[in-house]
Amino acid sequence: MPTAVLRRALNEDWLPHIEVVQLPPALRGADPRALEVRSRDADDFPAAALAALLSPCLLLTCNYKHFGVLGVRTRTQGRDGVMAVAAINVGEMQIQAVLTIPAIPARAAAGTMKWATGRIGPAAWVAAGVLAGGGIYWYCKQPPERRERIRKTAGQIGTHLMGRYQTAATGVYQARLQLRACMVPQPEHKTPAAAILRELALSPESLSAAQLAGLLDPALRPSVADLRAFLRTHDNTVFQQVRRGGFVLGSHYQLPG
Repeated sequence: MPTAVLRRALNEDWLPHIEVVQLPPALRGADPRALEVRSRDADDFPAAALAALLSPCLLLTCNYKHFGVLGVRTRTQGRDGVMAVAAINVGEMQIQAVLTIPAIPARAAAGTMKWATGRIGPAAWVAAGVLAGGGIYWYCKQPPERRERIRKTAGQIGTHLMGRYQTAATGVYQARLQLRACMVPQPEHKTPAAAILRELALSPESLSAAQLAGLLDPALRPSVADLRAFLRTHDNTVFQQVRRGGFVLGSHYQLPG
């Protein structure tokens, strides 16, 4: 495949979804774990430095020999962590679905009553009361055998839903344990710079210095003025100002040519 085609595919399909962080020397050496990785392989130092600053996080690498000090123990640890994240999302969706099913009739009834009230006024609630009372009366008039079958069927449905809920909840719990085991552990002593990078990495949108200060632990929080100066000093390297006073972590990169 021609180089130009590969370059265009990277620039259009991959790189727009990747933020590149260029750490200055002072930040690269902020965590002693990253320095230990550098002593093993200098080429792995930048990735180790960023992972250490953002920890706890997932580090996608197969090189457990060099990154062992950051908690990477197996070749598949990063992939296993990603799979655990996917399992958590699927499990939480299943839990939400199980919790929603019993509420569907009530929501449908509420929507119907809202529509009926708008059409015919308060008389709709009288009609609903009559229908509900009629349903209760119908159930009471059924033979004992039929009432028992109705109760048994309702119990089976409830048991099935509870079983699905328990299975999904157990799966989410196990996936969370797996994810925790796959992550780079947080440092013993977090620095203000590490706290700043992590908050921006977790934020779905850009943050101003004042917004960022409000999210930081008071023990690690610099003044808003100092924080703003720090962000501006490292603009277009560690951070990128995407709106006036609003910063994100990293910036997009385009292959030349």
